[in-house]
Amino acid sequence: MAKWTFRQTVQTSTGYEERHLSVDGPLYHGSRAKRLARDTQITPGRRTNSWGDEGPRSRNVYFTSTLDVAKSYAAQAGGEVYEVEPTGPFKTDYRGDEFKTEHPLRVIRKVTD
Repeated sequence: MAKWTFRQTVQTSTGYEERHLSVDGPLYHGSRAKRLARDTQITPGRRTNSWGDEGPRSRNVYFTSTLDVAKSYAAQAGGEVYEVEPTGPFKTDYRGDEFKTEHPLRVIRKVTD
């Protein structure tokens, strides 16, 4: 099982500080995409709304360490779940098991459990 280390700015009682945190893999992306091959890169720049024809483009790609969360996102988008690997720095999103990055995610495999 892979382990990734990332830096995160956290607020403390004395201000803000950079901390090194880690997350154990595997990591997942719930995607609207179907049939992505191994080593395909999932990149930022998608439309931010569900129908994809209005609004700004996303600056980030999102992923999670929780399979059920990825399944939920994939179900909402009508797509698939992929095991992924970050190709650059990332940070936590709203929850401790969800992350975002401005760098592509590399597809390891489609999750078919």
